[in-house]
Amino acid sequence: MGESTTHVGGHITLLFSISDDALLPRRQGSRGAGLCLKDGVKVTIERYDNNDEESSSEIIVNDYNDQIIEGEHELLADLLEAFHSTYRLSGDISHRVVMTCELPLSQGFGMSAAGLLACALALGEIHGVDDIGPLVRLAHRIERQHSAGLGDVLGLWAGGVALRTNPGSPPYPGKARGFSIDSEAILVWVVGASRHTSQYIDNADWKRAINKAGNSSVKRLADRDWKPEAWPELLMESDRFAIGSGMLNEKDRSDLLADVHALVTQEGFGETASCHLCMLGSSLVILPKDLTNKPVFTEELLQKIKHLGYGVMLTRIE
Repeated sequence: MGESTTHVGGHITLLFSISDDALLPRRQGSRGAGLCLKDGVKVTIERYDNNDEESSSEIIVNDYNDQIIEGEHELLADLLEAFHSTYRLSGDISHRVVMTCELPLSQGFGMSAAGLLACALALGEIHGVDDIGPLVRLAHRIERQHSAGLGDVLGLWAGGVALRTNPGSPPYPGKARGFSIDSEAILVWVVGASRHTSQYIDNADWKRAINKAGNSSVKRLADRDWKPEAWPELLMESDRFAIGSGMLNEKDRSDLLADVHALVTQEGFGETASCHLCMLGSSLVILPKDLTNKPVFTEELLQKIKHLGYGVMLTRIE
């Protein structure tokens, strides 16, 4: 028996376009920009050798409240099966997977990508896979097969504040670059709401609006040096995309943004912090406006957001 524990942070997409027409999943994905988070997913995998007796693997998933999520967990099951096939594991090898989510699912925090990537990396460590490239591509492929995400794996590969300029799986054909900042961020979400990525990326009208807004934003960002000095432009393009794509027209998002923006201003953070929608959840992130004058978020602010009825968590950008 072998065991490995791996942690992968979440990923927020602030703006994006959809590139899912290619036949091969590794060439599907998105261009866009986003943020890698400290909090995400922890996966522990145990390997069992069952001699001549075939045995199925076990998958346990806990949510951010440490409650077991019931279900078949098809994404992780398919990743296990694909790993077995890719690396030609014996049929008598099985695994026990325990995944703990530190952020809510289906809220635009990249939990499917983080979980798949953490699982692939843990399997690679247990089975002595030295090249992580195929493991990352495997995570991207399974996510695309389920329409669970587009560019989160590529964003996590780049790290930090990531700009995805070429769609697809890392390390190729997907291309992205990132710069590091050390900053707090507050995640806020509508409790009980959830959106599956497929309801947008598989809808022709949404796809047209998203691509028009997203490609324009990516082009403008890609034309400048991607380093911390680009931060103000990223925040501006995030807001421009939310309006241009039509995402801000949906009531739960517009209500959330209005409520939290008003509170942030009321609590004296209006000069140093701003609110930006996370794609594609019913959620937003509160970020510093200026990396040279970062706000120090207070527990009082978190509690007041919670009293509005929203979920809230303090995290960091990594």
